Amino acid sequence: MSNFWQRTLYGALFVGAILTSILWSFYLFTVLFLLFSIGAAYEFNNLLNNQNKVIKLVNTFSVGGLFLSTAFFSFDLMPGTLFLVNLIFPLIIVFYCSYHSHVSLGLFKSWLKTIIYPGLGFVAMALLMFNPVADYHYSHSVFFAVLVMVWVNDTFAYLSGRLFGKTLIFPEVSPKKTWEGSVGGVVFTIISGIIFASIYSFIGLAAWIFFALITALSAIAGDYLASLLKRKAGVKDSGKFLPGHGGVLDRFDSLIVAAPIIWLYLTLIISL
Repeated sequence: MSNFWQRTLYGALFVGAILTSILWSFYLFTVLFLLFSIGAAYEFNNLLNNQNKVIKLVNTFSVGGLFLSTAFFSFDLMPGTLFLVNLIFPLIIVFYCSYHSHVSLGLFKSWLKTIIYPGLGFVAMALLMFNPVADYHYSHSVFFAVLVMVWVNDTFAYLSGRLFGKTLIFPEVSPKKTWEGSVGGVVFTIISGIIFASIYSFIGLAAWIFFALITALSAIAGDYLASLLKRKAGVKDSGKFLPGHGGVLDRFDSLIVAAPIIWLYLTLIISL
C-alpha cells in the first residue's frame, strides 16, 4: 500500500471514529478520548525526555484521571468530593516522589507541564460537550463545531500553502508553513463558521465568525507549539499512533490549544 493510500485509509478511520464517538454516545466519547488523553500525555513526556518511570506513569495517568473525572462530574456521574480527591491524589504522589528524589523540582515541573499541556486541552474537550451558552446542557454541537473548524483550518492551510505558499512564517520551527497557507486556512474556517451559524442558533452570526477566527488562530498556535516541542526533542513525529499520521499529539496538537480558548470564549459570552 502506497503512503498516500495508507494515510487516506487510516485518516478516514480516525475521523470516522472521532465523529461516531461525539455524535453517537457520551460514554463512547469518554472512553475514546480517555485513551487519547493518556496517549498524548505519554508522548508529551517522551518529548520532555522524562526518564523517571514512576513520575512518567503518574504524569500520564494524571491527565487521563483529570479528563475522566471532568467528564463524569459534568455528566453528574461523580460527586464533587470524589472529583476533588481525584485531583489531589496525583499531586500527593508527585510531592512524595519529588521529596525522595534529588531532582524534586524537575519532577514537579514535568507533572505541572503535563497537566497544563496536554491535560487542560482534553479537559476542555470534555467541558465542550456541555454547551456553556445553553446552561451547560449536554450537547455535541459546540465540540463538533470546534473539531470541524480545526480540520477545515488544517486542510485548507495545507492546500492553500501547496497552491500559493511562498512566504515562510517560522522556518526554524516549521519549515513548510507559509503566510499564504495560514491565511487560506483562516478564511475557510470563517466560512465554516458562517455555515454553522445557519445550523446552530445558540449564538449569533457575529459571535460565530469570531468563534471561527479564534479557533483558526489558536489551532495555528497549537500546531506551532507542537512543532517547537518536536524540534527541541529532535523528532519528526510525537509517536507512531496512526500509520502515516504520527502520534496522538500530532493529531490533536491544534485542538489541545483551541478547545480551552473556545471554552473560555463561550464562558465570557455568558457573563456579558
